[in-house]
Amino acid sequence: MTWETVVEQNSKGYEVQVSTDGRTFRTLGFVPSATPSSNRLQAYRFVDSEAAKGGVRYYRLRQIDLDGKEAFFGPKVLNFLGSANTAAELRGFPNPFDNELTLTTASAVAGAAQVAVLDMAGRVLSQQQVSLSKGTNDIVVPSAGNLQTGVYMMRLTLPTGEVQTLRVSKR
Repeated sequence: MTWETVVEQNSKGYEVQVSTDGRTFRTLGFVPSATPSSNRLQAYRFVDSEAAKGGVRYYRLRQIDLDGKEAFFGPKVLNFLGSANTAAELRGFPNPFDNELTLTTASAVAGAAQVAVLDMAGRVLSQQQVSLSKGTNDIVVPSAGNLQTGVYMMRLTLPTGEVQTLRVSKR
């Protein structure tokens, strides 16, 4: 896992967390901040060295301040298939968007999927069922044009049960 920061204030460091269901996370390790306060680019890296990883794993960061405040970033999804590691990623374009948002993802199987739009407090604002084919799929989010200006989370539940999330911004 790699990430960068541009500004850090009162930062203790980053807890790297993992989950196999996208809901229950456990800590893999901790990466301390390079300095508690910084106004320049800082680059960080963490390697998941757990043995025998298989299937889908969700990774997120828990940023912790010196005063105990926290913020979460992610999750990012990786699918470990045998010896080949392939990333399963949800993408949205354009981002930020005005009236139309299209999500792109890959599905291992054809079937019914669900797209949910959530506010940043985690409340579901809308959801719809979509049909995915095996391979790459584009999904137009019909309710996107009705959203107020702000930041939202798109949650896609694939036919396999895998959950992908993406943060998007409405202009």
